[in-house]
Amino acid sequence: RSCLRGAGAPWLSCRRCRAGCRYGVETGSVDFPLSLGADVAFARVRALFRRVSFVEDRVCRGLGIPNMAQVGKVPPAAVDLAAALGSQALAALVRVFVLTQAVPRQDVEGALDSADLEGLRALDLVRPGAQGTYYSPAFVYPVAGVVIASDRHDSPDGSDIVLASDVVFPALDAGTLRFLRLIPQTPVQDALDLCSGTGIAALVLG
Repeated sequence: RSCLRGAGAPWLSCRRCRAGCRYGVETGSVDFPLSLGADVAFARVRALFRRVSFVEDRVCRGLGIPNMAQVGKVPPAAVDLAAALGSQALAALVRVFVLTQAVPRQDVEGALDSADLEGLRALDLVRPGAQGTYYSPAFVYPVAGVVIASDRHDSPDGSDIVLASDVVFPALDAGTLRFLRLIPQTPVQDALDLCSGTGIAALVLG
């Protein structure tokens, strides 16, 4: 998996779908999202996440939820995100990444600097979608001081989701959040993370 030091901490790609989605059958040719772009693209996205404060506490406050495990319970149109978050740019990122919405291109292009959008597209974090929208092929969210990219729990076009065979629990599962509250919060030189899923424990300990 690849890693991006986004929002002051790593970003790791992993595989998982959340409850409530419609599962398809893996064909052996699952489209893997994300791309290892140039260093300048990683730097641009890292700076964007930091600049708009794409962090757990702020996203949770804006969505009116106690923790990231409750993201799936947020009705898509129930919150004026730009007002709640105080930032058009952060609202666009939350809609595309956290809520996995297909967002009108004019909303995204009006909220983000063109160079920032270019960086997101270079890493395949954002793609042009149907009917003049942008969407993310990954489920991207901040948790425990890091930014994680997991498999989407739904398809942008509403079709059945096709999962790869190596799906794992996302880093915002309620059990994972409880586990993260119990482990030491100070960095260590070596950490062994067994059955690691997204690798969130090792990232936090590191």
